[in-house]
Amino acid sequence: MKKFLFLFLFTALNISLYSQTKSEILESKIDFLADSVMVATGNPGMIIYAKCGDFEYEKTKGFSNPGSQTVMDINNLWRIGSVTKTFTITVLMQLVQEGLLDLNDPVSKYLDFVPNGNNITIKMLTDMRSGIYNYSETKEFEDSLTLVPLKKWRPEELLELAFRYKPYFEPNKDFHYSNTNTIIIGLLIEKLTGNSLESETKKRIIDKLNLKNTYIPTDNKMKSNASRGFNLDSDSLIIPLVEVTDRFDPSWAGAAGDIISNLNDMKIYIKALAKGELLNEKTQNIRKDFYRVNDFFEYGIGWFRMYGKYYGHNGGYPGYTNISIYDPYNDCCVIVFYNQQSNVRPDNLAMDIIKLFEK
Repeated sequence: MKKFLFLFLFTALNISLYSQTKSEILESKIDFLADSVMVATGNPGMIIYAKCGDFEYEKTKGFSNPGSQTVMDINNLWRIGSVTKTFTITVLMQLVQEGLLDLNDPVSKYLDFVPNGNNITIKMLTDMRSGIYNYSETKEFEDSLTLVPLKKWRPEELLELAFRYKPYFEPNKDFHYSNTNTIIIGLLIEKLTGNSLESETKKRIIDKLNLKNTYIPTDNKMKSNASRGFNLDSDSLIIPLVEVTDRFDPSWAGAAGDIISNLNDMKIYIKALAKGELLNEKTQNIRKDFYRVNDFFEYGIGWFRMYGKYYGHNGGYPGYTNISIYDPYNDCCVIVFYNQQSNVRPDNLAMDIIKLFEK
């Protein structure tokens, strides 16, 4: 009887699989991947968008606020963290396009306070090859963020922390991701334009693309339609989540990571970024100069390329992690957002989804 029941269920399962379309099978596989992450990590919630050709997947999982059992909404806002760098460097590249500077210019030509600035080019700042120490890796910064989380940081204060430390390497000799590079670029943009970085970013990108839910915050408070953000400070799922939505003033991230957005806006933005809609063809091609970090990952001028064709960036901010990537050659896009910052990043889920597209 048991053998008969097993054969019946096995047959029924196979009939179900064969009766599914290719899109339905792909949807089921992404569901399985996302649900597995939720179970394995204790992640409160997520938003997943996956598109390739005619296939499109857009779903939420879990809660934006597990305490109140508020389910994740597809329109929830989140802090995009280092995806902000793509905005900042795009503004810079527009200034290059306008002839206000050259990427090969030394930093010292415009800013006289950067150590060894005569030997560090603007391009080395954009592709993380300057060697300048990352202020957010300093003990002084970590202590201050813990003890005075609502401190309003001036960019110059962040740089002063970084400049206390010996560079990781001589300029252009290696690769090390450093928020300090982008903070310097933010100040450079302000000097060249005579305007705030915020106003230039809004005018040149946010307003141009009509990104209605994207903005640069002026304080620590998220809007009411935002997902709450949580930290998991231990690999143990027994440790309760700590809500950190409004705990920190975003000035600590500044040009390197302070922007807030949502899924709909990121779909518009990442496609425009990758397809070159924010730069002319010549400048976009200049931007496609990448440094190979490993077999599938390259970092370039304020963005990265995965598997040779997916352009974009990932981002982390206390309580939030996300990745937005787009393949302009095949019209494929993956955006994943978690309302938790831990050792488990959405990059892994995004890469698994890409592998499904390739099958």
